[in-house]
Amino acid sequence: MDEVDRRKLTSNRSYLVKNIYKTMNVVDKLMEDRIITDGMKQDIEAERTNDDRNRRLLDIIPRRGPQAFEAFLNALVNTDNDFAAEQLSPGAGSIYKVSMTSSEKGMVSPEEEKPQNQHSEIILPKKWPTEQDCVTDFIVKKCSHSEERKWQSDYYYKMRSKPRGRVLMFNNFVAVAHRVKEDGSWKEKLQMREGTEKDEQSLRRLFEQLHFDVEVKKDRKVEQMRSDIAEEKAHPFHKDADCFILVFLSHGSTEGIYGTDGNVLTTDEVKSSFNNKNFGSMTNKPKLIFIQACRGDKYDKGANVADNMAKDMSDARKSMSALNLNDPKLENVDEADSKVEKSPSNADMFIANATTQDNVSFRNTKFGSWFIQALVYILRNYACQTDLLDMLTLVNKLVSEGRALDRDRNISVAVSVFESTLRHKLHFFPGLTEVVTHSPQD
Repeated sequence: MDEVDRRKLTSNRSYLVKNIYKTMNVVDKLMEDRIITDGMKQDIEAERTNDDRNRRLLDIIPRRGPQAFEAFLNALVNTDNDFAAEQLSPGAGSIYKVSMTSSEKGMVSPEEEKPQNQHSEIILPKKWPTEQDCVTDFIVKKCSHSEERKWQSDYYYKMRSKPRGRVLMFNNFVAVAHRVKEDGSWKEKLQMREGTEKDEQSLRRLFEQLHFDVEVKKDRKVEQMRSDIAEEKAHPFHKDADCFILVFLSHGSTEGIYGTDGNVLTTDEVKSSFNNKNFGSMTNKPKLIFIQACRGDKYDKGANVADNMAKDMSDARKSMSALNLNDPKLENVDEADSKVEKSPSNADMFIANATTQDNVSFRNTKFGSWFIQALVYILRNYACQTDLLDMLTLVNKLVSEGRALDRDRNISVAVSVFESTLRHKLHFFPGLTEVVTHSPQD
């Protein structure tokens, strides 16, 4: 390997360590090209984390001869690590790309595969959530060039800049205090929202690949959330942004979202804060709100499908070791997050909730919440080909496939819900961007 290529690997090492996806797929490709030996593959595979495997691979590549750098670029491009190849050599994506099926790339199952130059058939998992589908290390599928006509169309909201806009995310892990009776006396305890860190990681990776800047605020009281919201609205970046996204990961009630102090930030206040009248820099632009929180303490027993009830109960009990109901009285299955030109003021808004009014939502302590993980799964696979409203209908479908046990150990279900005053279609157009003209840090 010549010195120029060696320097490219060295200067980009930190980026490559964090951003090469599914390292062993890259290694397999390099073995096919006789760059990596079986012994080297075993050494890489023995590393504990994906970052460590990337480090070991980057230690090996410079020692593998004059063809190693080009073979490495080829392997990156053809395992859907185009972004890493482009970091090393701009234009590598178009030079090294070959026609491969999705199953050959090891990215999706054969039934999800799409014919060349056509939209993929939408096939959803039969169960939800599952460890196989709720992953944080994923690549958002990019738009094909056939989507560029829509990208320029007035029927779609403008989504062209890089970054598109900002995501403000509230993640309350240490949640509201509650009283429990132990040994004849009442004691204060904190409910921890196990699994919410998985949601945060998945959402950050999703939105960054959809060309958004993401900021996370953790463990906030209601007054702190109000202050954060006021500061966000005053951010000069929004004047040139295409879109704004707000996310809440917390416990909730019939009125709204709990802060860590046990007070409630009402959903009505949140919606009002970000409407066209009160968020002037984003007037006529899409404002999206996603709320992972309960909206009451009721459990939806669902419509009785007699033939399936016994199997559902069996499946739910089998998964008990990994799951946990976040309830002061019981901890066992999936956790409930209880507790100048005029424009219409409330136009251009989209609000999605993890569950319907008065009902609990569910969060798996290992896989993440049903709703957020479904949102991430659908957007990472289908934002390249369809719009927001169609995708959230698919999210509703996935969430409804979940099964949990309530306090009485009966099967409970849930379904997410959304409302929209959007006036155009909203397509994220992943992979399609104009020249960077602004930055949240400016």
